[in-house]
Amino acid sequence: MLRTPPQVRGSILAALDAADRREATPKVMAAPRRRPALVRGLRYAIPVALAAALAFVVVLLRNPTPAESYPAFDYATDHYDQFVARFDPNVPSGSPGDIAAAYIDHKMPGYLWNFQPSGYKLVGGRLEKMPDGRWVTNTFYRGEAGAILCSFVATSGLRLPPRDADELGVHHFIAYRGHTICISYLPGGKYICILVSSKSMKAFMQDIAASEI
Repeated sequence: MLRTPPQVRGSILAALDAADRREATPKVMAAPRRRPALVRGLRYAIPVALAAALAFVVVLLRNPTPAESYPAFDYATDHYDQFVARFDPNVPSGSPGDIAAAYIDHKMPGYLWNFQPSGYKLVGGRLEKMPDGRWVTNTFYRGEAGAILCSFVATSGLRLPPRDADELGVHHFIAYRGHTICISYLPGGKYICILVSSKSMKAFMQDIAASEI
């Protein structure tokens, strides 16, 4: 069991604090002044154009291109929705050690997240194969606030969206097809951890910051 590096946890918490400060910043209302008709018209047109441009930039930063599909993410989000309705472990799941040992026996990472600080309980684990034939581990957690799926998969030949400004240390957050995904890059780069939640990005970041792997 490895604890998330302090600098990573600090980066996530700093990002959340910055978001809170932006939300709390009061808006300053300027005193009304008479302007020519053309200027008055532009006063409404420019904010609309800026808002549209900002929304476009946010979509580019936080979401893969809508026309693109990432098989690993499709697999993870589809299985998340299935597991929320019903999850049946197919490896010994009496304890975290049992699950980790089963994963290691199949030459897969034995890392397990501890989401108890965020109110989630470990339900169990599954070993499956993706459509391309590569092994993937699926560890499922459930709590009153929702559920989390943790999938480990080999990065070799895996197509992933570009890493951008949302990256926080080894964690990279994106919104994807109605879900929030956290990609964690393991040392050595041979495997990645894909965490899936139905929570908002900010709420999921808080869960990650409070937990450890």
